[in-house]
Amino acid sequence: MIDLATAIVSGFLLFSMMGYFDAVKDRTGVPTSRMVYVLYVFLGLVSVWQLFSFTIGTTFKKKLSASRRAHLKFQAAQSLPPASNKDAVPITITEQTTRQLDKVPQK
Repeated sequence: MIDLATAIVSGFLLFSMMGYFDAVKDRTGVPTSRMVYVLYVFLGLVSVWQLFSFTIGTTFKKKLSASRRAHLKFQAAQSLPPASNKDAVPITITEQTTRQLDKVPQK
Protein backbone atom coordinates (compact mmCIF):
# COMPACT_ATOMS: atom_id res chain seq x y z
CA MET A 1 0.00 0.00 0.00
CA ILE A 2 2.92 2.35 0.65
CA ASP A 3 4.10 1.80 -2.94
CA LEU A 4 0.71 2.77 -4.32
CA ALA A 5 0.44 5.84 -2.08
CA THR A 6 3.94 6.98 -3.06
CA ALA A 7 3.16 6.52 -6.76
CA ILE A 8 -0.03 8.58 -6.47
CA VAL A 9 1.66 11.38 -4.52
CA SER A 10 4.61 11.49 -6.94
CA GLY A 11 2.27 11.68 -9.92
CA PHE A 12 0.21 14.40 -8.25
CA LEU A 13 3.33 16.44 -7.46
CA LEU A 14 4.62 15.98 -11.00
CA PHE A 15 1.48 17.27 -12.67
CA SER A 16 1.01 20.06 -10.09
CA MET A 17 4.53 21.32 -10.71
CA MET A 18 4.08 21.09 -14.47
CA GLY A 19 0.93 23.19 -14.24
CA TYR A 20 2.52 25.72 -11.92
CA PHE A 21 5.64 26.31 -14.00
CA ASP A 22 3.67 26.40 -17.26
CA ALA A 23 1.38 29.04 -15.74
CA VAL A 24 4.36 31.07 -14.48
CA LYS A 25 5.94 30.94 -17.94
CA ASP A 26 2.68 32.07 -19.60
CA ARG A 27 2.18 34.96 -17.13
CA THR A 28 5.70 36.28 -16.80
CA GLY A 29 7.50 34.93 -19.85
CA VAL A 30 10.37 33.70 -17.64
CA PRO A 31 11.58 30.32 -18.90
CA THR A 32 11.54 27.33 -16.57
CA SER A 33 14.88 26.31 -15.07
CA ARG A 34 16.57 23.17 -16.35
CA MET A 35 16.65 21.84 -12.79
CA VAL A 36 12.86 21.71 -12.81
CA TYR A 37 13.00 19.38 -15.82
CA VAL A 38 15.37 17.10 -13.89
CA LEU A 39 12.82 17.12 -11.08
CA TYR A 40 10.07 16.18 -13.58
CA VAL A 41 12.09 13.19 -14.73
CA PHE A 42 12.84 12.16 -11.16
CA LEU A 43 9.20 12.32 -10.06
CA GLY A 44 8.11 10.45 -13.18
CA LEU A 45 10.63 7.68 -12.54
CA VAL A 46 9.62 7.43 -8.87
CA SER A 47 5.97 7.14 -9.85
CA VAL A 48 6.61 4.45 -12.46
CA TRP A 49 8.95 2.53 -10.16
CA GLN A 50 6.44 2.52 -7.31
CA LEU A 51 3.61 1.35 -9.58
CA PHE A 52 5.86 -1.42 -10.87
CA SER A 53 6.80 -2.41 -7.31
CA PHE A 54 3.14 -2.39 -6.24
CA THR A 55 2.18 -4.65 -9.16
CA ILE A 56 4.93 -7.17 -8.43
CA GLY A 57 4.18 -7.15 -4.69
CA THR A 58 0.49 -7.81 -5.32
CA THR A 59 1.34 -10.70 -7.65
CA PHE A 60 3.67 -12.26 -5.09
CA LYS A 61 1.10 -11.83 -2.32
CA LYS A 62 -1.52 -13.66 -4.41
CA LYS A 63 0.91 -16.50 -5.14
CA LEU A 64 1.87 -16.78 -1.48
CA SER A 65 -1.73 -17.00 -0.27
CA ALA A 66 -2.56 -19.59 -2.97
CA SER A 67 0.47 -21.62 -1.93
CA ARG A 68 -0.58 -21.50 1.73
CA ARG A 69 -4.10 -22.68 0.89
CA ALA A 70 -2.74 -25.55 -1.22
CA HIS A 71 -0.34 -26.54 1.57
CA LEU A 72 -3.13 -26.59 4.17
CA LYS A 73 -5.30 -28.75 1.91
CA PHE A 74 -2.37 -31.12 1.35
CA GLN A 75 -1.72 -31.40 5.11
CA ALA A 76 -5.38 -32.08 5.81
CA ALA A 77 -5.45 -34.84 3.20
CA GLN A 78 -2.40 -36.59 4.62
CA SER A 79 -2.64 -37.54 8.26
CA LEU A 80 -1.03 -40.23 10.35
CA PRO A 81 -2.91 -43.44 11.12
CA PRO A 82 -4.19 -43.95 14.68
CA ALA A 83 -1.62 -45.12 17.22
CA SER A 84 -1.29 -48.82 17.99
CA ASN A 85 0.74 -50.68 20.62
CA LYS A 86 1.71 -53.59 18.39
CA ASP A 87 4.86 -51.81 17.21
CA ALA A 88 6.00 -50.82 20.72
CA VAL A 89 9.65 -51.53 21.57
CA PRO A 90 10.13 -53.82 24.60
CA ILE A 91 12.06 -52.57 27.60
CA THR A 92 15.80 -53.09 27.17
CA ILE A 93 18.21 -54.56 29.71
CA THR A 94 19.80 -51.17 30.30
CA GLU A 95 16.45 -49.60 31.18
CA GLN A 96 15.62 -52.51 33.47
CA THR A 97 18.97 -52.15 35.31
CA THR A 98 18.54 -48.41 35.66
CA ARG A 99 15.12 -48.90 37.19
CA GLN A 100 16.56 -51.31 39.76
CA LEU A 101 19.33 -48.85 40.66
CA ASP A 102 16.81 -46.11 41.22
CA LYS A 103 15.14 -48.17 43.97
CA VAL A 104 18.35 -48.38 46.07
CA PRO A 105 18.24 -45.81 48.90
CA GLN A 106 20.90 -43.18 48.66
CA LYS A 107 22.80 -41.81 51.65
